[in-house]
Amino acid sequence: MIEWLIDNTYVIVGNQVLRQTIGIPMGTDCAPFLANLFLFSYEFRCLNNLLKQRNFTVLNKFRRCARYIDDVLLINNDNFLKSHKHDIYPKN
Repeated sequence: MIEWLIDNTYVIVGNQVLRQTIGIPMGTDCAPFLANLFLFSYEFRCLNNLLKQRNFTVLNKFRRCARYIDDVLLINNDNFLKSHKHDIYPKN
């Protein structure tokens, strides 16, 4: 159902009907959940790799981390996320 929703999102602008081809559809009931799940998948992969490497110094920088849709709150992270966001998330 998620695949169908993403593939069948259209927007009306003036008298044009445009198909959304990039991103997830905003304004639907499931949009916040899809955004959280999408970003969580990248964060989980990164943190899981750090755990496998036993890199507890960096893992501890994410102890006080909270997410709300596409906003992240980090306390005492020493700007780790800012300098390594390209290692966690895709360019787009």
